[in-house]
Amino acid sequence: MSSAAIPGAVCPRHPSEAIAFTCTRCGGFRCELCRGEGNVCSDCAARALDPENLAFMPAVRDGVRLALKQAPVLAGVILLDCLIHFGFAWLEHALLPEVKPLRPGAGSLAVFARGMVLRTALLMLISVLEAFPGAAIDGIQFVNLYDATRGQARPLGAQVPAALQRYPGMLAVNLLTNVGMALMMTLCCAPAVLFGAVVAFVEPEVVLGGQGPIEALRRSFRRALPMFWKLVAMVAAYFAAEMVLMVGLKPVAHLFGAPGEWMAEGVDRCFAVTVSFVLNAIVTVLYVRTRLVEKPK
Repeated sequence: MSSAAIPGAVCPRHPSEAIAFTCTRCGGFRCELCRGEGNVCSDCAARALDPENLAFMPAVRDGVRLALKQAPVLAGVILLDCLIHFGFAWLEHALLPEVKPLRPGAGSLAVFARGMVLRTALLMLISVLEAFPGAAIDGIQFVNLYDATRGQARPLGAQVPAALQRYPGMLAVNLLTNVGMALMMTLCCAPAVLFGAVVAFVEPEVVLGGQGPIEALRRSFRRALPMFWKLVAMVAAYFAAEMVLMVGLKPVAHLFGAPGEWMAEGVDRCFAVTVSFVLNAIVTVLYVRTRLVEKPK
């Protein structure tokens, strides 16, 4: 945007200078004295060269702080997500068949195989259904976290429409990642962890970067590559904590029967949503900082 587009507009930092461009990083209106490189202001250009902005652990630390700062939003996300999740959990318990174990004798393998195929197909279906509300919830989370990283204080009523504008793309990537993760989990945790690292940035690429689903996947892979094993470690830590919690909750579920199972399910889901929110905050910080060093197009 040039000063011709805003008659009489002056630079907020240099009031005697007219606005010459809009920074492609921070979106601020800047004059020629503020220009760093291309259409990037000098402040953003300096931040891009700061090693602190490119380090993984400081981004993790700042992401955790960001999540704590947005605790009221997290509380709302937990409530909404748990309500939706319990609906799907009931559906899963009602529909999923119990897979009979392999036993000696003719036909046992066929029965086992049919049970596994049916169970996997139903899990895929539930993963697809969960993507519809999940796409909206994740989009709102990322818009809220992104605003917080930029110091903006838009009300939630303004953030929700902004997120829903990207709903079709978010739905597409949620379907791809949910089904992909469900398929990986049927194999074992290792492929799921690797897959989680590869798609770590796919949702920010859609909702914050405005990319289509395929381009978002490509960019997520490219953005994750320099920090791939660190992302793998982060995702693996989440999976490990989830497994430890599930093992710890099993005695409670057995002790109280069906109510205990639902209570354990609720605790597990609250934990998963909380950790996912923190991971989304970390990914948002990493996304913002890695964008700083990209060449403007």
